Order: sequence, then C-alpha cells, then structure tokens
Amino acid sequence: MSLNELLKEYMQKTPKSASHYEKAKAFLPAGVSGSAKFSKPYPIYMKSASGCKFSDLDGNNYIDMMMGNGVCILGHANEKTREAVKNALDSPAFSFLAHERELMLAEKICTSVPSMEMVRFANSGSEAVHMSIRAALAYTKRKKIAKFEGHFNGSFDLLLTSTAKIDGTPENPIPALHWAGVPQSNLENVLILPFNDIENSVALIKKHADDIAAVILEPVTGFMLASVPCDIEFLKAIRKITSENEIILIYDEIVTGFRLAMGGAAEYFQVKPDMQAMGKALSGGYPIACFGGAKELMEKVVTPTREPSDLTEKIFQSGTFTAHPISCAASLAVLQELEKGEVIPYINSLGDYMRTNIEEIAKKANCPVQVTGCGSMFNVYFSDHAIKNKRDAMKADAKKRTEFSMRLLLNGIYLPDGKPALLSYAHTKKDLDYVLSVIEQTLNMIET
Repeated sequence: MSLNELLKEYMQKTPKSASHYEKAKAFLPAGVSGSAKFSKPYPIYMKSASGCKFSDLDGNNYIDMMMGNGVCILGHANEKTREAVKNALDSPAFSFLAHERELMLAEKICTSVPSMEMVRFANSGSEAVHMSIRAALAYTKRKKIAKFEGHFNGSFDLLLTSTAKIDGTPENPIPALHWAGVPQSNLENVLILPFNDIENSVALIKKHADDIAAVILEPVTGFMLASVPCDIEFLKAIRKITSENEIILIYDEIVTGFRLAMGGAAEYFQVKPDMQAMGKALSGGYPIACFGGAKELMEKVVTPTREPSDLTEKIFQSGTFTAHPISCAASLAVLQELEKGEVIPYINSLGDYMRTNIEEIAKKANCPVQVTGCGSMFNVYFSDHAIKNKRDAMKADAKKRTEFSMRLLLNGIYLPDGKPALLSYAHTKKDLDYVLSVIEQTLNMIET
C-alpha cells in the first residue's frame, strides 16, 4: 500500500477531524494554535484522554506514545494531579501576589536537583531557556551564545538557528537561519557547534572563548533532532572546556528534566551544569517551566533589589501568570509522585524494553533501522548508519519514517512523523507489546 493509499485510509477514518479542520482554519492558521500541532493533510483533533490513550472526534482510540510532548509523565488525567488542582481551585485561583505553593514547589525542585540551588518560574519552556541565556549574558558580560547544530532550544529569536536547517561543514558548522521573521543580525552572536564531536567543538569553543557567555545543549535531543543522547565523554569534554574558560554551561532540560532522573541529566550522566531549564514533565499538564542554577549566579543577576543598579546589573524576568497557583499545585502533585522512586525507574525500563525489541524486530525483518534514545525516550530512524547528530539524521530515509508513522496511526498508535516517543507511568507492557506487534507488521511491509 502506497503512502497516498495510506492517506486515503486516514481520511476515511477521520471525517470529523477533517470537518473540524475546515472550520478551524477559518479562525486559526492551519486550524491549530501552534505550528508543531499541524500535520498533513490535516491534524487529528482529540476529544478525550485518560491514562496512555486518547480518542479523537471520530471515536478512534489511540495509544499515545508522545504524551503531550512528554508533559503527561504520570498519564493523561492523572487522578493525583486532578485532585491537587481541584483543591487549589477551592482557594482564590489567582492573584499577582507571591503564595505558599510557589515556595513549596521551589524548595522541592532545589532539593531534588542539587545543581539548581535557586530557581525562577516561567510560563513555557522557551521562556525558561531564554531567561537562562539572558542570565548568562548578564553574568559574564560577554556577547555570544554557543549552541549545537540540530538542537531545538525554544522559539525565541536568538536560538532559532541551525535547528531544522544546516550550513557550513560538519567540522565547522555556521549559523543557518530558517523560518521567516528571525533577524539576520542574530547570526552575529550565535556560534554553532558540531554535536557529539569532541575535537571540533572544543576547538571552536577555545577559539571564541573570550566572547562566549554560555554553551547550551540538550543532554538528549527532543524535537528537531529526535532523541539523540550526548555521548558521555563528549559531555565531560564540554563541561571541562567551559569550566576552564568561565563559560556558563546550560542544560536545556525542557524535555529531559524530571524524566531521566529526579536530578535531571546532571544526575543521569553525572556531569553538572551551571544552569538548567526544566518544563514538560514537571508541569502535570499545566503551563509552567523553570530555570535556575548556582546561588551565586542567581543572586548576582536575577535577584532584584529595587535599587537603580538593577537596571544595569540585573535581568528583568517576570510575568502575570508566572508560578500560577494552579500550575504550582499540579507540579507539586507530580513531584510528590516522582520522589516516591517508582515512576522514573519504571518508565526508563519501558524505554529499554522498546529499544531492545525494536532493534530485534528490525534485524529479523532485514530493515535498516537505528533506534536512538535513553531512559524513557526513543526514536526510530530508517538508516544503516548510526545517528549521532543532525547531519546523520538528515541522511536517514524520511519517506519511510513518514510511512512508518502513518501505518502506526492507522493501527491506533500515535507517534507522529519525526517525533520521539516519550513514555509514561500509564503505559503497560501489554500496551507496548501491542505497539511492538504493529511495528513488526509495519517493518515487514515497508520496502527495504
């Protein structure tokens, strides 16, 4: 069955989503409230969700392998989170003032993440990452940011380079602009580094060290380069060179925070950053993220004094809905479950189970597949070579990956094209054995 035939079957199964799309696109660009939510020929519109499953407007049921981009680590509509939110709604839902849950959550985060001695809250992962960068620029009084080719560090201008597009050579990548509206002038202050390449990354950092305020990386990549971990020796080398040159090392853990380990990637890889930004799994499905790091850094450039010196020595970071009581209540409920010590080892074991079995299935099917990831994250690339960076990923067979995702979708498994799987506590071996059976069937049907 060709991809066009698969799309026809999709359209036959989802007429209500198609109808809703026709209405929605009159008011919402592409019928969605965010570019990442759109897919051709039209997106699925969800009606309800519970555990690791959701239903669409047509009544089709799906095993969700992304769980709200990794947000729902306990599962959709988790009872503990719902109860916490209901209790929070019994008190005044919102005022601009500081509140008790704000402190409770901050204390729990700092206790759980030793490398984060102080924390500030934000409303999205992009905002938290952006504020980490702002703090690093203020602290070092330098002008450049170094990021890795293929890493997605949010939707703010400075970092929206070299994520979906590449330029330069593998050894010496140069900033590549993509998407309209991002100023060309941004390229002057961004250094692009080759991911998982110790020799050339270290050399570039040394060359530009006097200008670099921060190096930012995803310890395990998320959405523009799906689920590729840092090699441990590479991570150690980046930590060493940044420390030697007084450059702030920032972990973008919007995806991996409270997923790989309670202490995030610093605990999982045993390599400590200077700052971290976390979100998604922390949130329990409500809008919240955070950034933080060493107390000395946070006090110097984040803590306001209401003195005139704030205008030159402190960053400005605030927001009307920052640390909203409802979001804090949900996050506290999530962390209380995670700190019991059952959730993260369980979902990490599921990730191991999936990677091992998919590799075995692909080998039996004589299908060249690379299964990347670690912990509860994984992705499938159709390639006969290892995937270590963006350029490796771009050589993989994108058409086969599209067909793979569509065949899964038609069999009730939601794992969108090019996106990583992010497993939850609600997934069971029975759920995943069904997923594996469909993957086996699919890999035997895709032409090699």
